[in-house]
Amino acid sequence: MNEIPERLICQATLNGKPVVGVMIHAGFGVIAKNAYHFIIGPTNHDGCVVITKDEVLKYADEQSKFGLMDYVNLRGGFSGEISLKVVNPAELVAALAAYDTFRMYAWYKPRYKENLEAALQKPETQSASEIKIKCLI
Repeated sequence: MNEIPERLICQATLNGKPVVGVMIHAGFGVIAKNAYHFIIGPTNHDGCVVITKDEVLKYADEQSKFGLMDYVNLRGGFSGEISLKVVNPAELVAALAAYDTFRMYAWYKPRYKENLEAALQKPETQSASEIKIKCLI
């Protein structure tokens, strides 16, 4: 069985320089059914965002309650695969729409909507596909 890391430090850089204020899409693979996907951030002055195991599990619990048949529990089903990328403008717009739909039913971190809106205004977000993400466990 694979263990979810106690914490992940994800760093965004563009041309070797930290990217501040962008949101990161984190995917956690499972051994069966659908992977879990979350938006975390924004990145700080070092281009970093930290996510803890407890936060990952809270996000997973929230996500799975909307489709119990679609997910295996992340606690016992984590495959060890983690994917990371910067959220592009279209994905930010979609995340804002999803927030408006689900905010009454799901847990979101404080300032989630404001962070998405701010990231949408960042010029670097337009270059999301060029931003490199490295994970420092």
